[in-house]
Amino acid sequence: MAKIKINSLDIQVGKETVVSSAIFSLDDNQVSTLTGDEKSGIFEVSQCITGYLPHSAGTILAGEDEIQGLAPSKRKVVRISKDWALFPHLTVKQNLEMGLTLKKMKSDEIQEISKQYLSNLQLTEKSAMFPDVLSIENQFKLALARAAIIEPNLIILEEALGPYDFQTRQKLVKIASEVKKQFSLTLLFVTKFPIDVLGISDRLIVMHKGFIEQSGDAQDVYEAPATPIVAKATGEINSINAQVMMSGDFTMFSTKLGGFNLKSPNKLRMESQVELLIRPEQTKIVALGNTADARNIFSAKIKSIQYMAGFQYVHLETDDTKPFISIQNQDNSFKVDDDIDVILMRDEYPIIKK
Repeated sequence: MAKIKINSLDIQVGKETVVSSAIFSLDDNQVSTLTGDEKSGIFEVSQCITGYLPHSAGTILAGEDEIQGLAPSKRKVVRISKDWALFPHLTVKQNLEMGLTLKKMKSDEIQEISKQYLSNLQLTEKSAMFPDVLSIENQFKLALARAAIIEPNLIILEEALGPYDFQTRQKLVKIASEVKKQFSLTLLFVTKFPIDVLGISDRLIVMHKGFIEQSGDAQDVYEAPATPIVAKATGEINSINAQVMMSGDFTMFSTKLGGFNLKSPNKLRMESQVELLIRPEQTKIVALGNTADARNIFSAKIKSIQYMAGFQYVHLETDDTKPFISIQNQDNSFKVDDDIDVILMRDEYPIIKK
């Protein structure tokens, strides 16, 4: 396997340039996520890397070798889409061996390799079954194994989690992580909904209108989005309009929710207008007045509560017209219409200059 490098990639569809000057790299044996909306260019990048959409400029390298001019079958890049494309008329074992058969390997060698894969993935007892009788989890495991068995440079999972519920998607993500570690794979998730896979992603690349908006360590991009576009593309986030009132080691901000005293990585001019970006899980809800020594607080009313996977997504009504969401664990006993205080749990949040 080899590191994949995308250098100054341009892609045209008809007369329209849909991707411009895309530059990023996918390290060997890592999980990366490429995200953006339908018109961001992420799917065109995916098709270009696999060889099913031509590029108009730039290079795609696997290690030191340029692969953008090769046929799809010669690139050692496998794409798994939402239907997983398992062959319904072939058994688990036959599906698994398909790639090796196409490589024209010797029969005894194919048998030895597939035997090992089936054993490692605990699919030996299911080897004679057809895919449609397998569980969703085992079907996904088979799709990954069929891709992994040819030892590709990259496996692209394009919206591969499909229309499954939250719990099933989490199981599939866990399987992807386990199979990746087991066979030292390089994975690229291409998706409009990155939240499910952020937990296993080493790198996060956000695109917008054909350009790379931000790229880097997944946690760094999530924690410190460079723009509101990146912030919204990578999960729920609260945006608060603020004005700089006083600057120093801490900066005093005036907002419709009240005054906040926060650290700023950059010096801000007095009276400048900014946006404060606050992730819902970076806040805490407490009973009205129960704020102890908290530095930054504001009051709100609970408008609705949505329960999801052990957490409460609490939608708040505040003195601002913008909605505000706080994520809490379900140990709290708050109810709709409760008046509460919200504590900002950090001294530093992303600050975007207007």
